[in-house]
Amino acid sequence: MQNTRIKQNQKLSRNIKVAEEIARRLEDIDKRNRVRLRRMSETALAKELIMVNDEEENPYVRINAIKDILDRAGLKPVEESVVSGNIEVVTAIPRPKYPKEK
Repeated sequence: MQNTRIKQNQKLSRNIKVAEEIARRLEDIDKRNRVRLRRMSETALAKELIMVNDEEENPYVRINAIKDILDRAGLKPVEESVVSGNIEVVTAIPRPKYPKEK
């Protein structure tokens, strides 16, 4: 009975160590990925700046590059508004059209 408990505790401690090692490796991978993404975004931003300043570039491409840069800087326009309180809905009734008198 005692041997069984010891073996179970050893398995559990090995499982905990394995779980800790997996967590450590995942954290390391996450850190490396964040560094890679930061480098890639710097390159992308530099290319966008070149497009924005190139007057021969398609205006549509330039506008989208500007929008993307502003969005990355946190200056994206609001896409929806939140309204609170009582809102009264008024339906407009069309006026009848009368023939013009002569």
